[in-house]
Amino acid sequence: MGKPWPNYPSTGPFIGACSYNCLESDIAYDGKRIYLASHNNVNAKVVTPVRDFGNQGRGLPEAQLPNIKFTKDTNFYAIDVNTGKQVWTYKIDQYGGYRGGLTVTGGMVIAYATDGNLFYLDAETGKLVHKVFFGIPVNVQPTIGADKNGKMRIFVHVGGGGGIVGNPGLPVDGTLVAFGLPDKLPKPQ
Repeated sequence: MGKPWPNYPSTGPFIGACSYNCLESDIAYDGKRIYLASHNNVNAKVVTPVRDFGNQGRGLPEAQLPNIKFTKDTNFYAIDVNTGKQVWTYKIDQYGGYRGGLTVTGGMVIAYATDGNLFYLDAETGKLVHKVFFGIPVNVQPTIGADKNGKMRIFVHVGGGGGIVGNPGLPVDGTLVAFGLPDKLPKPQ
C-alpha cells in the first residue's frame, strides 16, 4: 500500500494473484453454511510510467511470462459455519470480476455472473441445477419475493450498464425480468 507500484523498486513484470476484486460480492447464509464467490484473476503485469496519484497497478498492460498458467475464473464456495470447512465448490470460467452477490433459498444458491448466466446450484452439493443465459453481464444479485397474489417470483435485473459479453464497455438498455412457476405444474414425464 505504501509502494509507488506493486513490485517496487523492480520495473520488471510481476504476477498478481488477484489484480482486482477477488472477493467483492455479498455472501449468503442459510443457518448451516455461508456461501461466497471468489473471483480469481492470476496474471502478469508490466510496470508503466507511474503517476503521482492512485496507481496501484490497475489498468497496467498484461505481460506474457513463459511456463506460467494464468487464470480468470470464479469459484462459488459453501463453508460449514460450525467447522469452518469447505463443503463444496463450483467453478465457472469467466472474464471479469464477480460482483453479483449470492442468494440462498429453497435449497438453491442463486448466482448471477458477469458471463451473462444466472446459475442455480444445489445448496447441499453445489451441483448445477439450472442455468439461464441472458447474454448481458449484470453485477446485481436477484431479488426473491412474492407478487401481489402471494406467488413467489425471482426478479432479475438484466442489462443497463457496460458489458463484458459481446460488446465490452458499450451501454445496454436494462429491464426487469420476473420468473415464477405456472399456476398448474405439468406432470413429470
